[in-house]
Amino acid sequence: MSESALGNTVILPVSSYPDENGIADLMFDANTLTKMNAVYLLDGIVPQAPDWADGDGAVIWTNGFNIAVRPFLGVVDGTVFTQEQLLLTVDNPDPLPRLDSVIMRRDYRARRGDVMILKGTPAANPVVPPLQYNRMGVADFEFARILVRNGIVMLAQGDIADMRKRLVANFGIRPTPDDYGKLFRIDARGELSLGFAVYPGDIDFKPWRNTELPFGWYYCNNDRYGLATKQGQVLNGLSANYKADWEITISGTAPNQTINVPNMFYTDGRGYFLRAGVTPGVIETDAMQQLTGGINNLTSRAGVATSGVFTTTSSSTSALYSSSSGTYTHHHVYFAASYQARTSTENRSLNKRMTPAIFLGV
Repeated sequence: MSESALGNTVILPVSSYPDENGIADLMFDANTLTKMNAVYLLDGIVPQAPDWADGDGAVIWTNGFNIAVRPFLGVVDGTVFTQEQLLLTVDNPDPLPRLDSVIMRRDYRARRGDVMILKGTPAANPVVPPLQYNRMGVADFEFARILVRNGIVMLAQGDIADMRKRLVANFGIRPTPDDYGKLFRIDARGELSLGFAVYPGDIDFKPWRNTELPFGWYYCNNDRYGLATKQGQVLNGLSANYKADWEITISGTAPNQTINVPNMFYTDGRGYFLRAGVTPGVIETDAMQQLTGGINNLTSRAGVATSGVFTTTSSSTSALYSSSSGTYTHHHVYFAASYQARTSTENRSLNKRMTPAIFLGV
């Protein structure tokens, strides 16, 4: 099996080759072996250096706009990458922020492998650059993402997000006690991933207090996070419709922009009940069904008969009109729903409170 040094990393396999006697050392076709690898080895990377234990992932900031890719083994579409530590430089900031991707790129036809920075397009709300994935052609795997904010003079470790998700054989992220609560699942490409049973943006009610929420869940109280933080990047990565429906907005000026989580509380502090609807996030203010009642014999020596939400009391008696004899009674009529039902300052059903939370997964 040969190793190709084309590009800045070593990839396997490329082709078999004969020894000094003209005999092929391995009787296989590289194309066939790559296809076989693609069946058994799914895309991902695994650490090859002890300093990965600091939790910063495969890419660390060194100085200025320079980053270091730590040693790893990786797989992209059946091609194995063996990567030693590599220093890369991020392009200078643009007038608007952008998202760059740190990727493994395998160009099978060129027999070339590279670990590289894929530069994104500057925008007020930047998105990640498109990746390629062509079987037996050009295939990319993103393992880190860099937020390059406009106006900065250097990067920071907080600008670099670890994008590793897959856990397959030796590739991906090995579970640790910090992964408590995560599950194995099949992603959109049919690959086994270590992740959560929910997706970023899911909103749910949790039985824990807001200070005790599980990892990845955040209290829906309109709190704001820095746009460059991991929470801010996930929130900003939600769809435009989602952010509009749940009033998620960016405020401030770079490099100090912030973005908020949804708010599940009304302006007076009352929490919302959730119900089905066509457009998420629409608020309907509280209301009650109309109450009706009747008043009979308002002025009568026989008294006033009330029903429903009405009641009456007698206040005084006086003589009838001069043409009549006897007295009549003045009645004051009162309305109160409490005469018929339990009442409060709001309309509500029997309930038990829980904590509203949004899942960001970071």
